[in-house]
Amino acid sequence: MNLLKITIKAWKARKLSIALSISAIALGMALFLGIEKLRIGIQESFTGMISKTDLVIGARTSPIDLILSTVFHIGSVSKNIEYKTFQKIQQKPSVKWAIPISLGDSHKGFRVVGTSQDLFQFFRYGRAKQLKFDQGRQFKNLFDVVIGAEVAKSLNYQPEESIVLAHGISKKALVEHKNTPFKVVGILKPTFTPIDKSILVSLKAIEAIHAGWENGIPPLEEEQDKHVDDHDKISVNQISAFYLGLKSRMQVLTLQRDIINFKSEPLTAAMPALVLANFWKSMGYIESALKIVSGVVVIVSLLTMLISIYSSLSERRREMSIYRAIGVGPKKIFSLFLLESINLTVLGLIIGWLLTYLALLATAPLLEKDFGIYIALKLPSSIELFYTFILLLAGFVVGFIPAYRAYKNSLIDGLTIRV
Repeated sequence: MNLLKITIKAWKARKLSIALSISAIALGMALFLGIEKLRIGIQESFTGMISKTDLVIGARTSPIDLILSTVFHIGSVSKNIEYKTFQKIQQKPSVKWAIPISLGDSHKGFRVVGTSQDLFQFFRYGRAKQLKFDQGRQFKNLFDVVIGAEVAKSLNYQPEESIVLAHGISKKALVEHKNTPFKVVGILKPTFTPIDKSILVSLKAIEAIHAGWENGIPPLEEEQDKHVDDHDKISVNQISAFYLGLKSRMQVLTLQRDIINFKSEPLTAAMPALVLANFWKSMGYIESALKIVSGVVVIVSLLTMLISIYSSLSERRREMSIYRAIGVGPKKIFSLFLLESINLTVLGLIIGWLLTYLALLATAPLLEKDFGIYIALKLPSSIELFYTFILLLAGFVVGFIPAYRAYKNSLIDGLTIRV
C-alpha cells in the first residue's frame, strides 16, 4: 500500500484543515526567518555606522567612550589632542588617509563637526557608501557649512541660508557666535547615521569662531572682529579626534600599538568594527528578545499543526478502522499519520522560505531607504539551515502524538458509534 497516495487522498478530503495547517507553519517559518534576518540587518547596520575606517584616535579614554563621542556624538570627548600629533601620525608610511574631527559646538541641538574635505572623499558608512549631496557642494570658504539630511528637514534649511553656531552642546545656547554667521552651501543625502544630524564646517572655521577666547571666555565683539579679519593667519591648534584608513589592514595592530605608546601625549586607538561588535554583544537582551519572539511564533505554528491533526482523529476513526479491516497493520497506520505530519512540515517550511524571500524583495529597498537597515538577499546561512532542520525535526516529533493515538485505536473502537 502506497502511504503517500493515501496521504494525498486524505488531504483532498480535508482541504481546509490541511491548508490551515500548512499556512500556520509557513507563516511561522516566514516570521521566524524574517525576524532573524531583521536582527542580523539591525546588527550589521549598527556596526556599519562607520566602515572602512581602521582606527579612531583620540585622547586617553576607553575605546567605547571614544567611539560613542566621536562617531555617535553621545557625550563629550575627555580631552582634545594636539593638531601636531594628528600631523605626525598622518605622515606615517602605513597611513592611507586621515580625517580630523573637532567637536564642542552646536546649533539648535545639532552637533557641529569641524573636519576637512577629506571627510567627503574617504569617509564610508554602511556597505562602504560614500557621502553624497542632495543639494549644493562641499565647504570651500571659511564660513561655509554643510548640513546633514535630518538637520535640513527639522529646521527647514535650504542652500544660501544663514545660520549662527553656538558654543557648547546644550540645546539652550548660552553663548552664540553671532559675529561669525555661516552660510549653508550643501545638504547631504540621508545616511541614517549621526552624519544626518551633523553640521559640518572646516577646522579653520572652528578656530575662527573661537578666536581671541582665553580660558573659554569669549572676547568683546570688537576684539573678536580683529581676530577673524585675517583668515590666512588662522591656524589649527587642537582637535578632538581623527579617523585613520591604512594601506593594509595587516598593519592595524602594529600601528595601534605604536599610537598607544605615543610619547608626545597619551592616546587611545580604537578599532571601530571591533568596538561596535563588542558593544552590540553587551546589548544581548535585544537579540534575546527577538529570538524569543521568533521562537514563540514557531511553537504556536507547530501546536496549530498538532491540534489540526489530532482533532481530525475523531473524524477519521472509521477511515482507520476500514484500513485495519482490509489488513493494514497498526504500524502502517502509525507511519501514515507520521508521514502526514512530516509532509505538512516540509511543505510549510518550503512555502515559508518562499514567502520570506518574496517579502524581502519587496521590503528590503524600503527598509534601507527609510530606516537605513540593509538586509542582504543571499543564500541561507548555516544558522538558518540549522534552525530549519530543527523545525523539521520538531514537526517529526509533534507527529508522534496523533500517530501514537491512531496506533492505539482498535478496530472495534473505530466501528462503534458513540452516542
